[in-house]
Amino acid sequence: MGLPFGQLIVDGLAMGVVYVLLASGFNLIISTPKILFIAYGEFYMLGAYILWGLAHELEFPFIVALCLAILATAILGGIVYRLIFQRIEGHFMAIIVAAIGLMMLMSQATMVGFGTESKSLGSVFTGMINIGNLHISVERAVLIILTLAVLVGLHLLLQKTRMGRAMRAVSFNADVAALQGANSNMINLATMVIGCALAGFAGGILTPVFAIHPTMGAITFVILLVVM
Repeated sequence: MGLPFGQLIVDGLAMGVVYVLLASGFNLIISTPKILFIAYGEFYMLGAYILWGLAHELEFPFIVALCLAILATAILGGIVYRLIFQRIEGHFMAIIVAAIGLMMLMSQATMVGFGTESKSLGSVFTGMINIGNLHISVERAVLIILTLAVLVGLHLLLQKTRMGRAMRAVSFNADVAALQGANSNMINLATMVIGCALAGFAGGILTPVFAIHPTMGAITFVILLVVM
């Protein structure tokens, strides 16, 4: 009985740290550029599919594929902010409609491009870590460690850097932050890029451990419950 329960704890921890990471990125986008970004889960899904395509189909090394997945989702996040959300800033219903439209477009494009069947990457890191009766796969251990490291890095960025202070100032009051020299448009763009990069990382890091599918973007609604 101890072994299955222990494995359940490990699996729960693996998903838990990813949920925390996704919630952190989603909360950044809600609080700084003030965008209720319903399409956030699709960036998580996109990161997973990009990593799968690069690592499985093109046989890129996992770390290279993960970095490219993060880069692609970050760039796309910056593009959709510049082309769409910056232009409708302050219009709540327009933002919701645009986010839902983007969500549907990305979901349908994924189904057309990759099909509707679930996909798995297979083992990237082999081996087991044995702690008493608890056996943890190296893949899950890497997932947990890397995600915790990114969370720590995000905390340091927000608390210890000039950009982080500017992001917190804009989220509190953009007008007052502007009086202190903060460029709210650039800060909002940077926040969107960072938030989407976190989603891409989360999707990519989960791909060796769990199967991916075109509906996984629905995780947004779980994140909404966490953040709200």
